[in-house]
Amino acid sequence: MSACGLAVRAWGYWRRNGRYWTLRKAANALLARAARRLRWTWCPSGPVVAKIEATNVCNGDCRLCPVGRGDPGRRPGGMMDWELYRKLIDAVRGTVVTVDLTNWGESLLHGGILDMIRYAHEARMYTYLSTNLHTVRDGHVEGLMTCGLDELALSLHGLSEATYRAYQPGYAFGEALAQIERLVDARRRLGRDGKPKIKINFVVTAKNHHEVEDVPAFAARLGVQYVLSEASLNLRFKVPPEMARRRPDEARAIMRPVIDEWVPPAGRCDRAVYRELLDDPAAMYDPRKRFGCDWPWRTLVVNWDGAASICCGSFHADDDVGRYTGGPIGRLWNSLPYRRCRRAFRRRRGEAAGVLCEQCPGVLL
Repeated sequence: MSACGLAVRAWGYWRRNGRYWTLRKAANALLARAARRLRWTWCPSGPVVAKIEATNVCNGDCRLCPVGRGDPGRRPGGMMDWELYRKLIDAVRGTVVTVDLTNWGESLLHGGILDMIRYAHEARMYTYLSTNLHTVRDGHVEGLMTCGLDELALSLHGLSEATYRAYQPGYAFGEALAQIERLVDARRRLGRDGKPKIKINFVVTAKNHHEVEDVPAFAARLGVQYVLSEASLNLRFKVPPEMARRRPDEARAIMRPVIDEWVPPAGRCDRAVYRELLDDPAAMYDPRKRFGCDWPWRTLVVNWDGAASICCGSFHADDDVGRYTGGPIGRLWNSLPYRRCRRAFRRRRGEAAGVLCEQCPGVLL
């Protein structure tokens, strides 16, 4: 991209998001980047992004999600307490630029979700929310347009009844479209000037890859943006490390049907790494960081009960790296488990024993 084009993009970004930045936040983001590149285990910066789980309760049965599939190990369901949320936002408001209120549940099931968005917005944070569309109620339609939300992602992994139900069984494609139309109409009616951004999140799989070329026109007709995402098969819940390393044939027998069913042919968003695992199942737990990852230095993940996870792929409570109950965030951000996770990215990986990052190739597969 030319210098002129880069300048135009930078100016557009600043016009949209400048209100969320301060000199302190910019300096913190640069320091976090440096800490990651130098692999510092004690991080002098605070988190740049906060992923705060409003709830882990979900009404969906998405076929690739451990919650939807009913994989074992899920922590008890619940809703984040308002006082805990308020303390958390207050603790990170000096450094965090973006707050994502979605993790393992359907956030619109939380009765106070609009107030949570509003509080983060008033704290000068860019707010993001994802929904499966089937919990949108009358009060949400206009509320999501006026609470300060910046970006609303809509899970729509198919452009027909058959492909939609293949990933999200139990719900109708037509109902999802009707909800999108309600949201877009409310934004237009209220004169929100494109806020929040409404995006279709289309996860590309073997079941819907033939529809990829139709997504841009489909989104344009609805008046929304779109993003194409790679499918995450979450095979680690089916193939534990011991099996992958010592019983590769057994691991392949479990992985192959899932990969054949869901990974699209070579091309856009094909996630080729999954097919490569059939040659070497142990690569799923290779501690040599094959994929770049900055979560331990950049993003704070807090579940509904205050328990902190190292990244969005951490599902089991046994992998928690601490708990937030109030006070300065630094006590959690530089706790011993957090520092051990960062050590996993160094060459002397033996120092990282007992944490999730110890046997992660850089992305949880």
